[in-house]
Amino acid sequence: MAPITIVLLVIQALFLPYMLWLLFMIIIGHYKDKQFPEPTRRLQIAVLICARNEEQVIGNLIDCLKEQDYPADCFEIILIAHNCTDNTAEVGRQHGAVVWELTQTDHPNKGTALVYAVDKVRTEYPDRFDAYCIFDADNLVDPGFLTEMNAGLQSGEADAVLGFRDSTNPFDNWVANMCATHWLVVSRAYNMPRRRLGLSCFVQGTGYAFLKECVEPEGWTAHSITEDFEFTSKTILKGKRITHTLRAKYYDEQPTEFTAWLAQLYRWMFGSKANIHFAGKALANLFPNPIQKLDLFWNATAPLVTGLCTIATVAVFIYALVTKTPLIPDTDWTFNLILGAGAAVGSYLAMLIMAFLSITYCGKPVSKYWRGMLTYPFFILTASILFIISLFNREYRYIPLVHRGIKKD
Repeated sequence: MAPITIVLLVIQALFLPYMLWLLFMIIIGHYKDKQFPEPTRRLQIAVLICARNEEQVIGNLIDCLKEQDYPADCFEIILIAHNCTDNTAEVGRQHGAVVWELTQTDHPNKGTALVYAVDKVRTEYPDRFDAYCIFDADNLVDPGFLTEMNAGLQSGEADAVLGFRDSTNPFDNWVANMCATHWLVVSRAYNMPRRRLGLSCFVQGTGYAFLKECVEPEGWTAHSITEDFEFTSKTILKGKRITHTLRAKYYDEQPTEFTAWLAQLYRWMFGSKANIHFAGKALANLFPNPIQKLDLFWNATAPLVTGLCTIATVAVFIYALVTKTPLIPDTDWTFNLILGAGAAVGSYLAMLIMAFLSITYCGKPVSKYWRGMLTYPFFILTASILFIISLFNREYRYIPLVHRGIKKD
């Protein structure tokens, strides 16, 4: 067997377990969202909003939260205005939130702002709150969100609950449509299957609530630039579980500029690199609950494996094309060209089908999400490449994402 063939087989053997696990998830992902049982009481919830120069949008979120059907005396809206140079704090006060201002000199990001916020809550309200709820400043929230979080946290199913992330502006252009489609895929192909299997879901930065025991006794310790994955990983390693519900809906503003999307995606990939060490911790603590730990290993290493396999596969095919080396012995070059083209088309169609199923499973019209469906494979390919690029950079430079404060479509 030719060396180039061996290389290609090794690449595919490395990638196959990841694809099979994802395929399994997609197959079982379509089922009716299970309703939480009626809660026995109303938890006291500290709603934390970390905002950095978000004066254009923060008022909309606070107003949404004040319209919750959850009793007003059972939650407190706390805005952490960190490293702001605008009027975010003042707007927050005008709309009725408790406002804490913070200026950080070392590692100024959302994770370190949450370290400050949770510690301050524990100090100033030592016995009041049973749970925390996290939002980003550009979110909008349906009126029943906190009620559903309360039910989920008392269901006995999990220690944290993640809501359903929809978009405020999915139809602005192809970039927004692609990003909106990505979140539908995350819900239906990643989180809902895990709930069905009794595995922990993975939070995505905002729209989730957790019992205070998740951060006891040490407080909030997830301070990387992707604090959401770090929090998820630490929660799983503590033996706790995060579940997902479609009944608690919130909305997120999607980027509309290509460069803004790239900057956001690179931050996610850089953060994934920083947190890949949780793969080793998952294997080192495989028991109890080995399936959950293996799933954490899968999520922690998937960007690396996908990125390396994508680049390596392309490199192998380019080498074969330039040197006229057949990938399969005793075959002509035309057959190898067809094989390469078929592999590329097959990969594209697989991701397109995943996007199509997620769109339909979420009850969204394909006629309005066709741009996102067609470009979703490009989203995944770009993420893989950006992860590999992040491996060669030691420092991350923060690039703010400007939000416009638009209402949901």
